[in-house]
Amino acid sequence: MTQIKIMLMLFLAIISCNEKSNKTDFLEAEIEIPIEMEPEINTTKTYLALGDSYTIGQSVPETDRFPVLLVNDLNAKDYNFNAPRIIARTGWTTGELKNAILQENISKNYDDLNRVISFGIDVSWRKKVVNIISKNNPQQILDIATGTGDLALMMSALQPKKIIGLDISEGMLAVGKEKISKAKLNDKIEMIVGDSENMPFEDNTFDAITVSFGVRNFANLEKGLLEIRRVLKPKGTFVILETSNPTKFPFKQGYKFYTSFILPIIGKLFSKDKIAYSYLSESANYFPFGETFNNILKKNGFINTNYTPVTFGVATIYSASK
Repeated sequence: MTQIKIMLMLFLAIISCNEKSNKTDFLEAEIEIPIEMEPEINTTKTYLALGDSYTIGQSVPETDRFPVLLVNDLNAKDYNFNAPRIIARTGWTTGELKNAILQENISKNYDDLNRVISFGIDVSWRKKVVNIISKNNPQQILDIATGTGDLALMMSALQPKKIIGLDISEGMLAVGKEKISKAKLNDKIEMIVGDSENMPFEDNTFDAITVSFGVRNFANLEKGLLEIRRVLKPKGTFVILETSNPTKFPFKQGYKFYTSFILPIIGKLFSKDKIAYSYLSESANYFPFGETFNNILKKNGFINTNYTPVTFGVATIYSASK
């Protein structure tokens, strides 16, 4: 019996030493992750890169960013990847990252999806925005949260010298650039990736600035509005088109049911994403609208503020100047 106990103790000791040795080797050894699968010839793959400014290299040249270097290495091994989609900005919250991922997922079907969920009425809302902008004959226009460029394309009818569409989603902008090229307006409309809270423009640059369905996604609403005011010229026009909540029966109850239950189903059909567009009802429920938002504009230095609910209050158009 004593011999058996001794043998068991020796056996356990050997196992324990071996485990410690393996752990040490794992920590100290250089880790290599081999790719076992064979390259799929003629199959183009996509790569969505997440992270923060450190992990994706926001502050370094694009050619030196990790996702770009990784794709180059994979393509050298015949894995046939498209250029990576990088969606990350310094200081982003989880909600902002989630929203950006959803926009990437739905970018190809975004226009069709908007037409369906609004029954095509969103086009008339944008026309109202263009009409407000036209009154001052703007020559330099900035369209923030431009998406696929619907509003920017509409505003080209005003014959301005330049329209800049700004958005954080490269996927949306890629679709927008195709539409602009098809309309032969490349010399009139420029689409750029950018953060509305830290824009690469000089003070007092634009005669008119628009934001359609974008301000509710600002990480810091006050910072975003102050940045817009900074780049808007004195007496310039600022117009916002944003979702709001109907306040009267039965539109209030009907809109709540539609955005909570019907809208996510439609979003899933278009994007194949179970939670696509569910964020719309969530953000709309908590975002200030009407007189409350009008007061926020005043608080941040805008003058001549005004707001007009459209289609029973499911959206509101705000206008202001500097």
